[in-house]
Amino acid sequence: MSAPGQTRRSPETLEAWRYLLSPEGQSLLEAADSCQQGDVGQIAHLRRTWSQQQVSAALELSQARRRAQGKMANANSIVSDTLGLEQATGTVIATYKADRIHSLGIRQISDLCCGIGGDAMALSKTLSVIGMDSDPLKCWMTAVNADCPTECVDITDGSIPEGPIHIDPSRRDPDRSKRRHEPNEWSPSADYLKQLVQNHPDSVIKMGPGIDQNDLLFRPEGSEVEFISSEGHLLQAVLWTGCFQSARRRATQCDANGCRSLSSDDIHSPPVTATNWTSTWLHVPDPAVERAGLLGLLCSEWNLAEPAAGLGLLVGDQAADTPWLVPYEVADQIPWRVEKIKAWLKAHDGGPVEIRTRGRAVRDVDRLRNEFQGDGQTRWTVFGLRLGEHRVAVLTRPRNRDAAQPDSASKPANAS
Repeated sequence: MSAPGQTRRSPETLEAWRYLLSPEGQSLLEAADSCQQGDVGQIAHLRRTWSQQQVSAALELSQARRRAQGKMANANSIVSDTLGLEQATGTVIATYKADRIHSLGIRQISDLCCGIGGDAMALSKTLSVIGMDSDPLKCWMTAVNADCPTECVDITDGSIPEGPIHIDPSRRDPDRSKRRHEPNEWSPSADYLKQLVQNHPDSVIKMGPGIDQNDLLFRPEGSEVEFISSEGHLLQAVLWTGCFQSARRRATQCDANGCRSLSSDDIHSPPVTATNWTSTWLHVPDPAVERAGLLGLLCSEWNLAEPAAGLGLLVGDQAADTPWLVPYEVADQIPWRVEKIKAWLKAHDGGPVEIRTRGRAVRDVDRLRNEFQGDGQTRWTVFGLRLGEHRVAVLTRPRNRDAAQPDSASKPANAS
């Protein structure tokens, strides 16, 4: 997703990347693959044979392919820079979106702000796709990766073909320092997106997972916002309009076993109940269903409730057997006092400790994890929660430790 109107790259940069796909360029790539990142001596050695731009492109591509492992099915052959890879949709989610589009009978689509072609690669398997981007290098990458035609244009000035569109607006500052969450700060802006949807009523707009649904001023009446997660991380939000919309709210979870969805036109808030922390199971919901406002659907199905309004965790007498929830068996609940927690863990054969929290009820998670870890054999998960005016520690063990989600402080490596 390249910002419209950005400075165009020099022809020499594009030629350096093109060179990498030639037989001579393959030799450079092999040398770059064995080059240690940041090793000045090795880089200087490469520049004795190849130009600075060729070496820079090779090192960038080599690094991008390493980072693409686990995100892109074609990680070893993809053509991408590291920033383009970071912003691209991974194969699993891109395939899910493409299958959903194709199932509606759509046969051609324009992929705007196509970037390196993360979505175009999946779309082009069953649809006729044209990629459009203001960056000639990104257009070339999409053409190579997705084997589809591309046009290097500023979409805010150029002509977009009639019919359905997919667009991935740029949500990053020009200096790459941080993401921009406000739609008015995107490129193209929210005002342009509103006009775009009016001209192309059948639209798919990729958004960041942290989007505020109340801030979508370009959202048409009755359109759908979908939150998509993978491996316990929220990775993407998507606005579906026109023929693509089917419910106002949707949560989708994708993993190695496929993709599944929950949807509704209404918010389904969870009930709140006073909790007896003995013989209780605490459940961590998949972030997609929480962000979609559909936790109440799971509560109805599994007889669950929140122990405090807005906490986002669910409790029940039994472990819910659903991929939407990770259950933890509660052993005890005590006041949040570090020494008291350490003593409890030591008395209960505590070994490795995972710490989870909500609403920043607990800080310094990394330090506390090391402080709580003991010499025992039992793995414990400590939830640091704020219940009313009190902070408490809920001491638990997961029913299926392999299914336990990452610590709340960790970040997804393949967010897009």
